[in-house]
Amino acid sequence: MRTTKSATVISILLLAACRDRSAPAANPVPPRPTSTAMATGFAKEASEAFDAHDAQKAGALFTEDAVLSLVGQPDGDRGRAAIEQEVAELFDRYRDPKLTIGRVWVGHEASVIEFVFSGTRSAGEMLGTKVPERPVGLVGASVVVFDGDGRVRTLRVYLDVATIVGQVEPALLPDGMKIRSVVTAVPAGTDVLVSQGTPGEAKNLAVTNRIWDALTAHEVVDVMAPAADDYVYEDYSGPGPLKKADTQRMVARFLAVVPDFAITAKPVQIAAGDDVVTEMVEQATFDGKPVTLHALDVKRFESGKVVLEWQYANYVEALTQLHGWGAPGGD
Repeated sequence: MRTTKSATVISILLLAACRDRSAPAANPVPPRPTSTAMATGFAKEASEAFDAHDAQKAGALFTEDAVLSLVGQPDGDRGRAAIEQEVAELFDRYRDPKLTIGRVWVGHEASVIEFVFSGTRSAGEMLGTKVPERPVGLVGASVVVFDGDGRVRTLRVYLDVATIVGQVEPALLPDGMKIRSVVTAVPAGTDVLVSQGTPGEAKNLAVTNRIWDALTAHEVVDVMAPAADDYVYEDYSGPGPLKKADTQRMVARFLAVVPDFAITAKPVQIAAGDDVVTEMVEQATFDGKPVTLHALDVKRFESGKVVLEWQYANYVEALTQLHGWGAPGGD
């Protein structure tokens, strides 16, 4: 399947402006960019690299041994040359591609960058089936770690490949699976939130981790207790938003079918302003099969309550493990 692999490169260009390229004045050694400078400088150069279809320029943003991976795909691209090749293939596969930057969260060890990828997927083969030329557009996010000089060392992309497949040819999806229609605009603006280590951020982080502990303990009431009455949950890999009561029912149904579900790792957490971002690794058994899942979650707080929550994921990860759906490859 050509969908899964090249979806990884969509976020390569998200990093194009993450390096501080301002020339030093009298100092022969340019200063190292700060995390904030890397993140806030991103939008301009990302647009330039993407609009120019310049794979070499995109690849130059990475270290020689950089690792780029699409979450849910077994193997990522390792090294600048492999990344450049993937970018070139993406430009060949999509007509009029566009990358629109959304929100950015800047942490001490990593940053998270939201984006919308849209364009026209050329006619060709997908999952062994001939498909017509079709527009695509979906929301994703990337977890980015830089080296000391501002080059990308690791990049993990959360992008729902199943949505791309469904937008191109719905008949290729499992029966009954619903996906979002094509989107071309970022969901909620382009704010940049930087972790400041304030008491308020620490409190929000503590509440968030209590929620995760309650989820692992299968305490549905405790999971939802910090949610405001007008709370809304948004899964960008799902068909649409849910209100508080619907979310609680969804969580209860989920835990009922995976009684051993647990969050086993949180590789990245960023408390920035009113938001807490958590990257999670989840383990469960479904229908006798062990499943490993990954998600990138953001909670928005007001007065100590969670008012909004949204997630980025790749449903192909679950479909592959449970049903053998699709195969490694790229779109």
